[in-house]
Amino acid sequence: MSVLAKTNILIVDDSRAICEAIRAILFHLGVNSIEMEHDGYSAVERVKYGATQFDLIILDLHMPKMDGLQCLRNLERCQYKGAIVLMSGLEPRVLSSAIRASRQYNLNLLGSISKPFLEINFRIMLQRLEGTQQFSLKSTEGFLKRREVEDAIELNQLTPYYQPIVNIQSGEIDYFEVLLRADVPGKGIVPPNLIIPVAEKFDLIQQLTFGTFKKALNELGPLFESNNGYKMSINLSPKMLENRALPDTVEAIVEEAQISPESIVFEITETGIINRTGLTYEVLDRLIIKGFKLAMDDFGTGFSNVEQLTSMPFTHLKIDRCFVHGISHDEISQVIVKSLMEIAKVLKMEVIAEGVESYQDFETVKEIGCAHVQGYIISKPKPISEINRWISGWHGLMASKVG
Repeated sequence: MSVLAKTNILIVDDSRAICEAIRAILFHLGVNSIEMEHDGYSAVERVKYGATQFDLIILDLHMPKMDGLQCLRNLERCQYKGAIVLMSGLEPRVLSSAIRASRQYNLNLLGSISKPFLEINFRIMLQRLEGTQQFSLKSTEGFLKRREVEDAIELNQLTPYYQPIVNIQSGEIDYFEVLLRADVPGKGIVPPNLIIPVAEKFDLIQQLTFGTFKKALNELGPLFESNNGYKMSINLSPKMLENRALPDTVEAIVEEAQISPESIVFEITETGIINRTGLTYEVLDRLIIKGFKLAMDDFGTGFSNVEQLTSMPFTHLKIDRCFVHGISHDEISQVIVKSLMEIAKVLKMEVIAEGVESYQDFETVKEIGCAHVQGYIISKPKPISEINRWISGWHGLMASKVG
């Protein structure tokens, strides 16, 4: 049984027709357990006293008796721990304002959907749901134990993998994204989705990230020396953005490795900055002041609005694979990506298309004008032992095309 088939979702909207339409979409996407309520009071009562533990509530803002914001306040009071997606047919600026107001609550806000909605809106939200810590840790099957994560950090078991990001207009290699792995005795190479939720739960995420960062700088150091144009990107957990010492810590790490901050891009997921604070702004601003670059990762999968881009000092925009995979035959995705390209151009941001896996999608992205591409069609993530061979092969491929 798939993960989505075991997911419990509650739809809260005063329109029965809209509830039925959403239920049909979710069922088509693989969700079997879907319940509905048509007012906020009933929804809160269902969460508080019902037998079902909901993984996701899709909540309309404009409802009689108890509106969506009032419902959020009551969900916080009854300590609801699942995810929430806000939905509204109101003007976008009203929805954006409601999102800002909702950040005061201690809730897991996953994203927003405007009416009229499309199936892709819910497909994106379900993808994000699968990646949340609260959802993933419902079952501990496959996850490393706390002691195993500690051992991976302390016993040099962290094994970064690298995925190239290339400029398909020039053929040059631009970046290597650092992807967390751990080589655990008896288990082999363990992927990040079985490590990071545990590290975040037990406050090990900073040690895990810094350990991976240091090892990656050490392994990629010779490449930086031989080609000053290469850059490296690595993900930062949202929890790390509340650490005032973070900018000074990473600056000290790159100084020790003798790598310029201008060569480092820190990636932060769009959903990871939903509940941002004044300290978040301070940390991000200080990273920029010190010369580091910032990329908004997985853009389009959370509270998708330009306010996120204009209010924070991002230098790069990574378009999520849900818009890129199959873009060659998806006109809606093409329109979305073209629009994001125009926005990024105005904001002077560099755009990277993630998840390019087919030749058709590659050509479509190139035709749209997105220069920077990451995906299996370029290369799968590889350990450092295979990177030099890949670089030689890529340069040979580019030389043959020129010739």
